[in-house]
Amino acid sequence: MVCDVAAGRGIQRITIVRSGRTGHVTVLVADSRAYFRGDSFGLHAYMGLSASQASRDAGRWLVVSHSSSAYASIAADVTFASFASHLVPKAHLALVSATLAGRKLVGVRGTTQEEGLTVTNAVYAPKSGTRLPAEATAVIPGPQGGTGRTTISKWNEQVRVQAPAHATPIY
Repeated sequence: MVCDVAAGRGIQRITIVRSGRTGHVTVLVADSRAYFRGDSFGLHAYMGLSASQASRDAGRWLVVSHSSSAYASIAADVTFASFASHLVPKAHLALVSATLAGRKLVGVRGTTQEEGLTVTNAVYAPKSGTRLPAEATAVIPGPQGGTGRTTISKWNEQVRVQAPAHATPIY
């Protein structure tokens, strides 16, 4: 997952690997709408579209308005506020360490509750220097769960996101 997030806008590029298959989805938030497109596997496995709908809409931009009940789950982690809210574990906290690209990191691991599931997640920052988060991980239980890893970099970089000119409303 690669995200460029800001207040009220952002873009997220997702790669999902499940059962030996790889899929891709891009989600962006602009103008109080969530837009997404992906390949058939990504739309089905990650976004939850039916297999026939995912096949039909593969490669097309789809849009959900802010007032839709589906908006929050689609736009999750695409704006800074939602990204930050999912980043930090809330309970059963423990100090942890890791190495990312040769840099020593220190972090906190714990759990959060998301959609009725107990998710184990961690957030890491450099052990020295500027202590802004550099990586986050999440382990989601259950048959549809998995492990996610997000690398965080380029803090305070300007985020430019433009809504697609043509998108099909969904939900």
